[in-house]
Amino acid sequence: MKLRSACSAVIAACSISLAGTAPAEAADRPGDHFTTVRASPVRTVTVEHLPPTGRGGSHRLPVLLPASRTSTSSPSTANVVTGATPSTSTSSPTLQLIAGFTGMTVQKQTSDFSANGDQNVAPPDTQLAAGPSNLLEMVNSTGSVWNKDGTFVTDFDLNVFYGLVGTGYSFSDPRVLYDALSGRWFSTGVAYTSSYASEFVLAVSTSSDPTGTWHIYKAAQSTLLHDQPKLGVSTDKVAIAWNDFLGTSFFEGATTWVLQKSPLLTGSPAPGTAVGPNSNQSGIVPSQHLTDSSVLYLVYNNSDCGYTGCNKGSPTLGVIAAGGTPGTSTFSWTESDPGIASTSNPPNADQPGMLASIDTNDDRILNSVWVNGTLWTGGNDACTPPSDTTVRPCSRLIQVLTGTMSVNQNFDLAHTGGDLYYPVAWLASNGDMFVGYNFSSSTDYVGFRVAGQPAASSPQTIVGAQTVQAGLALYNLSQCFPSYSGPDRWGDYGGAAFDPSTTGDVWVAGEYAGSNTSFPNCDWATYAQRLDFQSVQPPMVTGVSPATCPDVGCSPVTVNGSGFVAGSTSVAFGPGAGTNVSVTGTTSLTVTAPAGCGLVDVTVTTPSGTSATSSSDQFTYTANGPQICKLSVSSGPAAGGQAFTLSGSGFQSGSTSVLFKGIAATGVSCSTTSCGGMTPAGVGGPGNVQVELLPSGPFSNAVSYTYIPSLTSISKGSGSYLGGTTVTINGWGFATGNTQFYFGPNNPARNVTCSSQTSCTGVTPAGTAGTTVSVTVVVNNTAGSNSLSFTYTHRKN
Repeated sequence: MKLRSACSAVIAACSISLAGTAPAEAADRPGDHFTTVRASPVRTVTVEHLPPTGRGGSHRLPVLLPASRTSTSSPSTANVVTGATPSTSTSSPTLQLIAGFTGMTVQKQTSDFSANGDQNVAPPDTQLAAGPSNLLEMVNSTGSVWNKDGTFVTDFDLNVFYGLVGTGYSFSDPRVLYDALSGRWFSTGVAYTSSYASEFVLAVSTSSDPTGTWHIYKAAQSTLLHDQPKLGVSTDKVAIAWNDFLGTSFFEGATTWVLQKSPLLTGSPAPGTAVGPNSNQSGIVPSQHLTDSSVLYLVYNNSDCGYTGCNKGSPTLGVIAAGGTPGTSTFSWTESDPGIASTSNPPNADQPGMLASIDTNDDRILNSVWVNGTLWTGGNDACTPPSDTTVRPCSRLIQVLTGTMSVNQNFDLAHTGGDLYYPVAWLASNGDMFVGYNFSSSTDYVGFRVAGQPAASSPQTIVGAQTVQAGLALYNLSQCFPSYSGPDRWGDYGGAAFDPSTTGDVWVAGEYAGSNTSFPNCDWATYAQRLDFQSVQPPMVTGVSPATCPDVGCSPVTVNGSGFVAGSTSVAFGPGAGTNVSVTGTTSLTVTAPAGCGLVDVTVTTPSGTSATSSSDQFTYTANGPQICKLSVSSGPAAGGQAFTLSGSGFQSGSTSVLFKGIAATGVSCSTTSCGGMTPAGVGGPGNVQVELLPSGPFSNAVSYTYIPSLTSISKGSGSYLGGTTVTINGWGFATGNTQFYFGPNNPARNVTCSSQTSCTGVTPAGTAGTTVSVTVVVNNTAGSNSLSFTYTHRKN
C-alpha cells in the first residue's frame, strides 16, 4: 500500500515473526490453521474493451503504521560481494543488455487517467510479466501492455478491471505473472474498504493475449486487511499469501490460500486450502515455478528477530512445500528451516543533498522463483561493503536447493560508497540468475541497476553489475504531498519475468527517479530491461561486399559475420578506420570504407574483442596504374643489397621495375599485389621509391626510403693536432655538396669534396694532441651507421 494525493503519510506493511522452538521440519506447526476454501469467478472482462474511467468518489487510503521495531541496522554476517564488471574472457559468459525502455510513469498514469483524479500515487509497486509477444506491467491501480521493443499498446484501470467501481472497495498492491506452463496470465491484489475490511482479487486470462478476456475471482472477504498479497504458481497449484491486520495496527499473522490451478484455467470455481492466519509467520512469498513441479514452494524470512522474536530460532529461512491436492485430505504443508546468516533492517538510503532520505522498508522476502530444484529469493538487508566503514542498505540473495532443503548460496550484494535496495532476483529456464535493484548514493540519484550469475558459476559471485537507467533528479515526496514528512517512500518491490520466447532471457523492472517538470523532485518512473548471458566470443567476418573499392574509399560496404553489437562496433580496413557503421543485426552491418591501398583485411571490433583475419575478410583497393601501399623496410645501407617487399596493386610479373631514388632494384620479382628484390646502392638520406611498369610507365605513387651512409677506410690514421692533414675517406652513400665528416663531436672537416658515392677528400680540423677521436659522416642530414679512428699527434705538421 502507498501514499496517495489525499493522504499525508505512508502506508507500510508490518512484518512480524514470533519466538518459538520447533524441529527443523514440521508438517503440523502450532498456528497453522487449515480451512477448506473455494474461489469463485464473479465476472469476465476483456482488456481491449475497457474504458479509461475511474472510481468516482471512492475514498483514499489512510495510513497503516508499521509495528515498532527493536532491531537496528546492524551489518549482517553474510558474505558481502560487489558486482564484477562484464568479463572479456572467452571462457566466461557476459551479461548482455538486449532491450530496455521506460514503462509507466506517474506523469503518464495521471495523464491517461486524468478523469479519475486518484492516480497521483506513490510508490508504484512495480510488477512486470512477459508473455510470448507482450509485456504486462502493473503499478498501483494501473495495468499497461507493451510490445517487447517498448512500444506502448494500451493501459487500463485495475479498479475497473476487477469490477470494484461502485462497490466501496479500492484496489492496491498488484502482482502479475505469466505462467508458461499453462500459457495464461495471472494477477492478484487486495481490494479494501475505508474500514480496512478486504478481500483478495484474482484474475486469470483465457489465452496468452493480455489484451484479451480474463476471468475475475474474489475471495477471502474479511474484516481483516490482507496486506500485500503475493502470487505464485506451479504445475497444478496457485498460491496467494498475505499478512493479515486487524484495523490499521494489529498484526494477526500470515495467511496463504493454495488453490487448484486447473479450474482457474477454465473460469470455474477453484477448491483450495487456506493456511493461517499464523502469527508465527510473516511475509510469506509463493514461488513462481518455471518448470514442472507438483509441489509449490513458499519462503519467508525467519532471520531477523527485531519485532518480538523468531518462531524457529534464528537465523533461518522458512521454506514451505505445499503438496498434494488443495481442498482435499491429500493436501500437505511442510516447513523446513535451513540456517542463513542473519538479516537486519536496512538503514534509509542516501541521495545527493538528502542523506538517509529514501525509505528502504524492512528485510522481508520480496520475491521467489523456482526452476528444476533450485529456488532463488531475496530482500533488503544491512551490511558494510568492502573497503567501506558505513553500514548501508544491501541486497540479500539466497539460493535454496529444494531437493535437500539446504541453502547453497547466501550473500549480500553491496556497493562501496553507495546503497543497494529492493532487489528482485529471477531465473531463466536454463538456470541463469538475474537481479535488478535500486542504487543511490550521496552523489547518485536513485537509479536502476542489474547484475547476474550464470548457471554453474562459483557460489557467492555476481557479474556484470551495471546501471541501465540512472536517476535523473532528486526524489522528495513533500514536493508533491506538502504535508508529508519522514523518509521518502520507495518500492515497495520490483518485478521480474522469464521471457517464454527464449530459453535464456529474463526481464527485470524497477522504479527510478525521473525528471518530469510536472512532478518536480517527486517524479517516479519505471524501467524494464531484458537480459541474458552470452559466452564472450569475438566477432567473426565471413564476407565483405563489394570486395573491391577505389583507393579514395567507397560506401556502402556490407560486412557479414557474427557477434556484431549495435552501438558498440567499429570496423577497420587494414590500418584505416571505417565510418558510418550501422549494425543491422548481429550478423550484418554496413560501413563507409576509408581511402586505402591494396589488399587489406576488414576487421570488426566489439566489446568482446576483434575478429581474426582470414581470406573471407579480404578487401582490395584499386587504382589507375600501379600503387604502392607498404614498403617492408623504411631504411637500409647505402651500399645496397637489402632485401625488401612492396605490397600494393597493379604490379605486373616480368614488366615491373622498382626504383630507389631513380635507381632500379635488382632481382625483382612481382605478382599483381607484391614485389620483392634487393635494394641498389644509393646516396645517403631520404628519397622516394616508385614502381614503373615497363617499358615506359605509368609510375606509381612514391613511398619513402632512407639510405644510411657508411665508412670503410681513411687514408691516414693520424695527423697534427693543429689540423690541416689532407685525408681520403672511402665508404658508401657520399654526395657532393651534402657530405660532412666529423673528427670528434661537432668538429667538421674542411674543404670536403667527393669524387663519387664511395670516395671523398677533406682536410682535418684542429684537435687535442694525444687523443684519438671517432670519424663519422653525415649525408643529407642522415648520420652514418659506423665510425673510423683518427689520432691527433703532438707534431705541428
